[in-house]
Amino acid sequence: HPLWSKDLPKCVENIIAFLELDDLLTKEDVKDIIPSFEFDHMKNHLHKFQPKSVTWKNDFRFLRRGCIGDYKNQLTHDKVILFKHELRNRRLHQELSIIFGDNVCSLEKFTT
Repeated sequence: HPLWSKDLPKCVENIIAFLELDDLLTKEDVKDIIPSFEFDHMKNHLHKFQPKSVTWKNDFRFLRRGCIGDYKNQLTHDKVILFKHELRNRRLHQELSIIFGDNVCSLEKFTT
């Protein structure tokens, strides 16, 4: 995510706040864990980011190059459009679920 690369400490602090862990972690704790979120650290400890119960298909790499926007080198233009369309639909469905609860099923015909 572009924001990760610009201000990783702020992103980590936002996640901690969102998870309501503020009272459990000191500023020193946060400072100590930030390096573990850096791409180079994850790449050097790849075994920690592999699924445990299944394996990736076709030599898939969860961590590739660490470049923002590299998906354009991995996906065709049509696949990117399809992905963004599906993401929008799922986000809309989630928002409708929050607003209308279980009644969202009856609204699906209007969102597709």
